[in-house]
Amino acid sequence: PNPTPNLLFPQGLDFHQGVLFVSDTQNSLVRSYNTNSQSWSVIAGVPASGGFDQNTLQANLTRLNFPTDVQVYQNTFLYIVDQSNQILRRVD
Repeated sequence: PNPTPNLLFPQGLDFHQGVLFVSDTQNSLVRSYNTNSQSWSVIAGVPASGGFDQNTLQANLTRLNFPTDVQVYQNTFLYIVDQSNQILRRVD
């Protein structure tokens, strides 16, 4: 299993089909924890690089700026509240 990442001020959480989604606010990332494989992944954001990018990039290449909430919608999309960029992002 991957070690637990250094979460900084995690706020939003959602759990869907064995996966916990976490808005790691002060790291400007959205992470997931798979309960089956017991591993962490970065779903959105660029580690050590908060900021703003257009919505044309893949989620793991898009810089976020203090994401505060996450929500899985209808088993299809993950919505991210990117607070300091004042935008709601959708990950397909």
